[in-house]
Amino acid sequence: MFVLEGDFEWFDRADPEPLLAAYKRYYEFLSRSRDKFSESAWTLAQRHVANDPNDHEGFHDASLLELSWKELPGNNKSYLELHLLGAYLDYEIFVSHLDVVGTDIQFLGNDGLGEFYRGELILVQEGYYVHEFVWTSGARWSIQSKDVALLAKPK
Repeated sequence: MFVLEGDFEWFDRADPEPLLAAYKRYYEFLSRSRDKFSESAWTLAQRHVANDPNDHEGFHDASLLELSWKELPGNNKSYLELHLLGAYLDYEIFVSHLDVVGTDIQFLGNDGLGEFYRGELILVQEGYYVHEFVWTSGARWSIQSKDVALLAKPK
């Protein structure tokens, strides 16, 4: 992991340089790997790089509305979708993970997930992605899939 390394224990808010360096390493990884990403995965990865709090369609401070898991009929492939509400409450964001091969989804305590805090999408081997999320509650999610897609639409 790049930006999510060590749960930010190493990040000193008085010195943003380590965080900026982590984002730079992540961006360089994405640039080197561009030709290996599907178009949909590339779009999602770029959203994580931007992490722009002013982007109404972005992940920053989004809240989870629904998590759904489905088996696609006839081929036994799993499909996991996150339905998020953007921070400004004017966009719904759908993140679809296609052909899921593994998950590690944590919920901590009874106070919910909070808001989306940080995320990364990396290519672990050609054709397999790991999508990691960290929520403000401290919960971490990792979803491994063959592809991932992003759709944002006005509410």
